[in-house]
Amino acid sequence: MISVQEASDFNVDYVFMQPGEWGRYGGLPVLRSGVDLLMSMGITIMRYGGTFCSDPDDGSWYQWQKWTGPREFRNATIRAGWNTDLIEGFGPFEFIDMCNAAAIEPVVTLTETSSPASLAALVEYCWGDKHTPMGKKRHEDGHPGQYRVKIFELGNEEYNAAFIEQVEAMEAKAQDLKLQEEILYMFPSGPPTFSSFLNSTDLARAARLSRSFPTILSRMAADIHVSTGGAVPLAKQLFELTGDFPVGAVNGEVNGGFHHMTRAMQEASDMLSWFNADLANLYFRTTSFCSERSGHYDGSDQGIAFFLPNQTWLQPPGWVHAMISSTFESKGLLWNDTTPIMPSPLPQLDSLSGELLTVPIIGADGAHFSAAKRGDKHNKGAAVSAWFLNDQAVHKHLTISVNSTTKIVWAKVQELATPKYHTRSANSPGRPLELSPKAYNITTRLGRNRNKVVHTVPPYSFAAFQIKFANEE
Repeated sequence: MISVQEASDFNVDYVFMQPGEWGRYGGLPVLRSGVDLLMSMGITIMRYGGTFCSDPDDGSWYQWQKWTGPREFRNATIRAGWNTDLIEGFGPFEFIDMCNAAAIEPVVTLTETSSPASLAALVEYCWGDKHTPMGKKRHEDGHPGQYRVKIFELGNEEYNAAFIEQVEAMEAKAQDLKLQEEILYMFPSGPPTFSSFLNSTDLARAARLSRSFPTILSRMAADIHVSTGGAVPLAKQLFELTGDFPVGAVNGEVNGGFHHMTRAMQEASDMLSWFNADLANLYFRTTSFCSERSGHYDGSDQGIAFFLPNQTWLQPPGWVHAMISSTFESKGLLWNDTTPIMPSPLPQLDSLSGELLTVPIIGADGAHFSAAKRGDKHNKGAAVSAWFLNDQAVHKHLTISVNSTTKIVWAKVQELATPKYHTRSANSPGRPLELSPKAYNITTRLGRNRNKVVHTVPPYSFAAFQIKFANEE
């Protein structure tokens, strides 16, 4: 509190308030409950980008150097985002610290107006020790530890004509530092499709770059910006167009535009499509947005988690991620979404104890199903997870069968269902858990031979199954 005893003139320059250690994550200027919520969703990678670095001007406001050092000594405002001014407080380096503390992979988007030399200096600033010029500056800025970031996007939704020169400078600096972490360089796909990559001239220049850096081509990735349901087919088209060039692809923005149950079903469908894609060079997907302030509307009201000063909570699409994370197994099972549905049996997904796992689904679209099993070569305590989306107004009947002598020990399911068919329902601050998954033990619904699970999935819902099998000796 500031008080005066008599009439006076005074200026307040910089005020920053935050909770004590009890309310912050890892001692950082980050809300502990917000990070805990991200971790509950199983978030393993986050992108810092978008309009932060690409408003139409000469780019001077978006250079990374403006975000270094103590927050109170940075520029007062930055023209970043939807014609607003932001205090230069929480920026890319605070973001990296948060991700490093929470074991989340940070992705930092940079303005394409940065010179190659400037971006090379950034690599040294993040990774260099105090004996390097930029590593010394990081120490002087109050951060002796490294900023552990190895994924950079060079621009946002545009054709970056300087991409090859920037990559070359950054990679040369990484080599000079003998950096053990290999950097992934994201190309900012622009209009009209937001799924483009280098043109033929720049592809040839990139190929020449591989003479000096042999693995560099596989560490270039096109950033596809498309809403749910579009990234996988666009990535396949991109791979066909680039031919032998080993380009990767990411879906760095999934702009759903809202946060209610319809978005939850879209997220589920998209996630299952990714699981079923079986493309080694489809690297990662980041939805928009991980977290959003309740009541804030910027034209894309699409946070999958919301926060207020006194609480944080998940919206329905956030619960989809939490359900998948809590039931996740490591070895994906093959799935062919073009195979006809009942009465013909669905295709072999994979083997468990040498037998087939089949999932007859009545009246469902195979693209809305995916499964994975525990990666244990000895099959000790084997387990299968299966995820199913019902985005229609009717019940769906599932039979998950394992033709094996190994019996099912137990089966559980989590269901996120739409109340009374109201697909635009969401969670409010007063009722933050109204739309949240319900868990059921369905062991009693096993078949007579304990080799199948039968379950009916309600309309407009997402279900996550866990099936445990007896140990084999």
